[in-house]
Amino acid sequence: MTRLLQFIFPLWCIIASGCTTGDSSERRASTEGTPKVDSVRADQANDRLTAGLGLQTDTASIRLFVQDFYDWYVPVARKEVDGPAWYHVLQSRDTSLTTGLAAGLRADSTVQAGLKGEVTNLNFDPFLASQDPCARYEVRAIQPKAALYTVTVRPVCSSGNKMPDVHMEVARHGNGWQFENFFYDGTDLRALLCETAKQAAGQRPVAAELLCGTT
Repeated sequence: MTRLLQFIFPLWCIIASGCTTGDSSERRASTEGTPKVDSVRADQANDRLTAGLGLQTDTASIRLFVQDFYDWYVPVARKEVDGPAWYHVLQSRDTSLTTGLAAGLRADSTVQAGLKGEVTNLNFDPFLASQDPCARYEVRAIQPKAALYTVTVRPVCSSGNKMPDVHMEVARHGNGWQFENFFYDGTDLRALLCETAKQAAGQRPVAAELLCGTT
């Protein structure tokens, strides 16, 4: 009789769903951590998605910024103008440049004005990396680089001549972008302007401080 009760009681508990066994407790415990793991994975996926969307948005806006600048500047550079074409950037679109780059170009113009029959280190167009620009320049590549983006712009010449690409860095400025630096074989624009800014430090000390870290 006792053995019969020992068999019937567990069976009745299972039918009535009023009892739990050690196995079910273990199963419940083993699943308690699952929602937390799923939540972490979902957060990570959302972070990757947000980062990807942010990169796409930045890339699109940088492309518009750089292409718009070159569409405006190239016709200016190809015209016969008084003084270097890049002086027009300082007059009309200096907000496209970081403060340091704009200050450096102004310091270069100050030194150049005092030279007779000579030129500064900037003896070519800094935005086109050439003295004989093509008719059109097109944005070809944009890559993130820490807090900056590197951009490659390719000259498109009607003559079929192959000109070197122009390489630059752009930095975020408020809701927009500015040119941070331009790169050439073995040097860059900030380095060239730094040397000139040292010569103009008495008249334009801000340029030397921003470009060279000195006054």
